[in-house]
Amino acid sequence: METRSGVTLELPLHVGASYALGRPVQALELAVAVEFRFSPVLSTSGQLFDPEKGQGESVRSDTGARVEIGGVPGVQAARIVVLGLEATF
Repeated sequence: METRSGVTLELPLHVGASYALGRPVQALELAVAVEFRFSPVLSTSGQLFDPEKGQGESVRSDTGARVEIGGVPGVQAARIVVLGLEATF
């Protein structure tokens, strides 16, 4: 199968908040943090996603039959929620 390449352009966005819990020990400060990360896909391009005529075909090694291999499905936006405990020394 031919090697295909593609490019995905994303814009990572990050919003978070932290709340200080105090100092249980003199040299240690604790805080609770929550973060939301979102990376919307701005564009995708390349033969990996949209193969040109003839690039989506290959030959099976076991049977010799010609098979159709389509492009990669669309890329979705990444979403992550983080809840954490921070310790500062």
